[in-house]
Amino acid sequence: MLHGLFLGVRYFLQIIRYTVLIYLVLSWFMPPNQGFMRFLERIVDPLLRPIRNLLFRFLPRMVIDPSPILFFLLTDLFIRLLWVIFSWLS
Repeated sequence: MLHGLFLGVRYFLQIIRYTVLIYLVLSWFMPPNQGFMRFLERIVDPLLRPIRNLLFRFLPRMVIDPSPILFFLLTDLFIRLLWVIFSWLS
């Protein structure tokens, strides 16, 4: 049961990570006012906005937005933490 729950959370986070990655790559090539980009932005922006707010509070003169990198690191850390908890409980 716990294994299925862990896999479900892991797959959900992987889908979210791939969505963020697709959004990042397409943002280089597609205009932001296109329908598909607005759809992806509605999904991705609530995930990245808290990280952006935190980063720009401490580093207000950032030229490049490192929030996606930090998002990938945090989700990877979360998945690894869940795996350790799952291994400990099993």
